Amino acid sequence: MERGSRQLLWMVGGAGVMFGLNRLGHVLPPELALHPFYVAPLAVVAWSAGTPCGVVLAALAAVAWTEADTAGRAYGSAWLAGWNAAVHLAGFTGTAVVAGLLRGALDDARSIARTDALTGARNRLSFRESAAAATGAPTPCTLVYIDVDGFKAVNDHRGHAAGDLLLRRIAATLRHVVRERDVVARLGGDEFGVLLPGTDEVVASTVLDRVRAGLADLTQSEGWPVTFSIGAVTVPGGTRDVDRLMNRADEEMYRAKHEGKDRVVHRVIG
Repeated sequence: MERGSRQLLWMVGGAGVMFGLNRLGHVLPPELALHPFYVAPLAVVAWSAGTPCGVVLAALAAVAWTEADTAGRAYGSAWLAGWNAAVHLAGFTGTAVVAGLLRGALDDARSIARTDALTGARNRLSFRESAAAATGAPTPCTLVYIDVDGFKAVNDHRGHAAGDLLLRRIAATLRHVVRERDVVARLGGDEFGVLLPGTDEVVASTVLDRVRAGLADLTQSEGWPVTFSIGAVTVPGGTRDVDRLMNRADEEMYRAKHEGKDRVVHRVIG
């Protein structure tokens, strides 16, 4: 379900709760405070649908509470009713804003925990999570491991700043040449991983050709004295042992290194 549809469902559900509380306010004695019960659905909607949706619902909640409150009691002065309405509007809005900010902070923390700080690519944890989901799906998928041949010499002769730049350029190149749904990760050091979900042997070969060509263009155009050993495994759908498959991709990458480097070794596991 798309985000807009989910937001609409949350808003409709939240509005239904507010209407129910409004009706309840007409039935129960006016001395019985119901405004605390508006807070929970407000927080849930702001958390799930975002702060703007929560703020809109907060305004609706304030209107619903005020209507029930003024219908059940007679205020000696109009400004008292207005004051109570304004206080509840501020409280409801604050609840929505705080809930939305907390959800945003949590999402940011999750993103940071799954992102490689140097390259902006996914990290090993995130790659494994995505690989577990892809290998457990009913469609085939391909795991790719890439090692940078000669990376140590770049650090030794050009400095670590140059090595860091190369790693960032490799990550950017990989993101550019793979498809939007594919996952690019830095697995550690000078090793990268690429996950190709829903990809059989034939399509994987095409993507691997683009990966190799893109990396070759990078090194030639910018003068980096490195090559790339690439190992890949394609597996059928419904495979559950993601750690074994990641180890196999790693083994194929080292096979490429042992066979002379600067090559792709691609295996299909039935």
